[in-house]
Amino acid sequence: MDNDSASGLKSLFDHYFAHGCPCRFPRFRATVSRDMKAIGAAEWDISDIPALLQIFDRRVELVKETETDYSVKGRCNLCNAQVYRWGAPLFRDSFIERARITPGDLPDVGADADGPVPIYGSVYQAAPGSVTRVERERIEDSFPRLSLPLWLEYMKALR
Repeated sequence: MDNDSASGLKSLFDHYFAHGCPCRFPRFRATVSRDMKAIGAAEWDISDIPALLQIFDRRVELVKETETDYSVKGRCNLCNAQVYRWGAPLFRDSFIERARITPGDLPDVGADADGPVPIYGSVYQAAPGSVTRVERERIEDSFPRLSLPLWLEYMKALR
C-alpha cells in the first residue's frame, strides 16, 4: 500500500470514529462484504477489502463469541453490531477476506450504498488460473472505479 492510500485509509477511519464507528456506515459494510461470486469471479478480489479489514481488525474492538483459525463472530464494542469476519485461503499465501456486519440498535450515520459500490484499488485473481483478456476486463469493469480522493469522499458521506 502506498503512502497516499495508507494516509487516506487512516483519515477514513478517523472520520468513522468521529461519527461513531465503521459499522454504522452502510458503504463500509457493503464494501467489506462484497461478493465477487455475484459477477462470476469467486476467486478474484479487490485490494480495497483487505486494506480496510486490516485497519478494522486493528481499531475495532470485538467482544468475541466464537473464533476459529479463519473466522471470528462477535459484537462491536462501540455500537453492538454483529460482526462475522472471515478469510478463506485460496492458494499458498492468497486469501480472500470479508466481513458481514449487521447493524446494532444505533442508527446508521453514513449514506446508503445505492447501486454498485465503487472501487479504487486493484482487482486481482487470488488463485492461479489462466483468464482471457476479455474475461479480465469484464471482471475489472464490473464495478465503477474512482480515484482515491473521490472514493474516500464517497466512503465518508453522511446521511
